[in-house]
Amino acid sequence: MKKIFFILPAISILYFSCTKKTPSIQPPMINSFMSNPGTINQGDSSTLLWSVDGATYLTINGETVTGSSKMVAPNASEEYTLVATNSGGSVNAKTRVIVNIPPPSIDSLGSGWKKIPGIYPSDLLDIFFVNNTGFAIGYPGILKSSDGGNTWSLLTIPSSVNTPFNIGMGNETNAIFVGGQGQILSTRDGGISFNISTLPDYIGDVFFVDSITAYAAGTNVWKTTDAGSNWVNLYSFTSGYTSSLYFLNKQIGWALRDEELYKTVNAGVDWQLIPLQFDNWPGQAIFFLNTDSGYISGGSSGGLQGQYLHRTMDGGLLWTNILTADGGNYLDIHFVSNRTGYATDNSHIYKTEDGGNTWTSEVNLASNILIELHFTDANHGWACGTGGTILKYSR
Repeated sequence: MKKIFFILPAISILYFSCTKKTPSIQPPMINSFMSNPGTINQGDSSTLLWSVDGATYLTINGETVTGSSKMVAPNASEEYTLVATNSGGSVNAKTRVIVNIPPPSIDSLGSGWKKIPGIYPSDLLDIFFVNNTGFAIGYPGILKSSDGGNTWSLLTIPSSVNTPFNIGMGNETNAIFVGGQGQILSTRDGGISFNISTLPDYIGDVFFVDSITAYAAGTNVWKTTDAGSNWVNLYSFTSGYTSSLYFLNKQIGWALRDEELYKTVNAGVDWQLIPLQFDNWPGQAIFFLNTDSGYISGGSSGGLQGQYLHRTMDGGLLWTNILTADGGNYLDIHFVSNRTGYATDNSHIYKTEDGGNTWTSEVNLASNILIELHFTDANHGWACGTGGTILKYSR
């Protein structure tokens, strides 16, 4: 027993001596990583520049690099990730090269798309259909189609009405048109006659949840149960402007407001703020497939609107950027299933068939910008834009 007693201290001393800490190695430091120029025309090149201390090796998008610069010539806008590594760990930084893609000399329309010619000379700001009946709005009028968008007629509206810029439809006869200083234009006979309501608010969007019940929002949230003839103020936000409304059903809906997102679960009576982890000014469009999966377009750079498309899979707690618009204008969203959706970007309509992970160009116009799009189902869709542009999709 005494022999063991004297050996143990020696072993302990030897153990602690062997396990004495050595100085730790710090991960590398990326001082800067940028592209110069950050925006190029297709066919030109840009130089990636970096300054890094303490790295054993570097990679950019998985490719090993040396020195402090690399020339790239992407065919489309691309994000680059610099990873600096040593025995102490890895750090990374990102930069992006925006590629200006020249418009085609003629319109490029994917399968199922066609252009409706000669409808209206002015810009069209929104388009909406229920079955084969639809409306489009522009300066300074409202167009109607009763044959799925093949032919259109200009409706007569009151001369005192400001030009609306958003449409909601409850059915083929009930429609509401909003935009501007509190004026709401509604019809219950398919556009034969109109009713004007004036609210003390700047109304940004309108959304029907059944044939006669709709919500409108600006600084306040308003509700009608008679297709727009009368309105009740349900809720007042402290400030700001509502750019987009979306409801899953009569109880659950969202309001996209500047850089903020709000949700209601009790038919618009109360609204809860859902914090966003990104700059969403100005918010453009919102679309939810269910209470967990949704999409937002927004963000700005250099005065461009709706430059980014974000996706959430957990009800808005976490958002991921899934599409960066090359044109950066009027990024509108519409999904026809959990996997298939469309988004406008300047002269393009992009399509995804995997829930937003990848996108391909379906439409590329030669000279016009697409502002809004709307689908009634997977086989029927429409888009509108500048110069009176109307596109129709049917399969």
